[in-house]
Amino acid sequence: MITASLLLATLATLQPADDEPTAVVGVLPPVAPELAVDQRVLVFETIERELATAAIEVVPRERVDRALAELGAACGNDGGCRGRLATAIGARFVVTTAVAEPKSSDYTVRLEVHDLEQDRVVASFDDVCTICSEADLRRLVQERTLDAKLAIERAMMPAQTTGEPAVEPAPVAPRPVTPTAATVVAPRQPLLHAGWALTGAGIAGTLGGIVLFALAGQRAGCPTDPRGGPCIPLVYRTVVPAAITTATGVAVLGAGIGLVVVGRKRAARATAITPQASTDGVGLVVRGRF
Repeated sequence: MITASLLLATLATLQPADDEPTAVVGVLPPVAPELAVDQRVLVFETIERELATAAIEVVPRERVDRALAELGAACGNDGGCRGRLATAIGARFVVTTAVAEPKSSDYTVRLEVHDLEQDRVVASFDDVCTICSEADLRRLVQERTLDAKLAIERAMMPAQTTGEPAVEPAPVAPRPVTPTAATVVAPRQPLLHAGWALTGAGIAGTLGGIVLFALAGQRAGCPTDPRGGPCIPLVYRTVVPAAITTATGVAVLGAGIGLVVVGRKRAARATAITPQASTDGVGLVVRGRF
């Protein structure tokens, strides 16, 4: 009997409270006409996955698609129609996303959270990423979605019973820290290494082609005619191999220089790791984009 009572008490403790508020959020398809279809799906799925928690319920995508089919695809971007959309899907919050790619591998992201119950924009987040891969775009959307999730959770917090507006607690100032060593830049330059290797190979190939051009038409000897006649003069015929070698070397050299330029840009954003110590202990401070 005692064991059963303890088990029931433990299960009751693990169950969430019934009066805990649950935010119902509808995620609209991202407005990203410049992205490929798979990239738009990547942005959409990342937002849905990162928003879903025990306190936030994400409306199924099929319900959102049906509502947009009835009200129009542009309803989510219309303030007057957005309220009807929220009623149709049964959500209080609506998340809209706009992603643009002004240049290749350069992205701008805007993510907004709309509270349809209070008819206001709870939060709006903007971010940019230059020379980014698809993984960088996913990480960028993931970071802004986590910010949006915190904004939704703050909006769901109950107001104070005194009638006064809720005031967020002032941030606590961090303890002063004293650096104990110089900043160390993490080795993260694969493009530079590949670029310099291709540059060296391109220079070698170009020089080899120039040498073959120089040999073209030169005498290669005059072996004796076995039938007793005059010797047979031989010349180097290296024009075609010289052209192929020179063209290949120049192409490899150009690719190497391009990788070096891109690698230097990425190296400028390399991660910095700084050992620091305070009265509470020691640790490492990592700065950079992850």
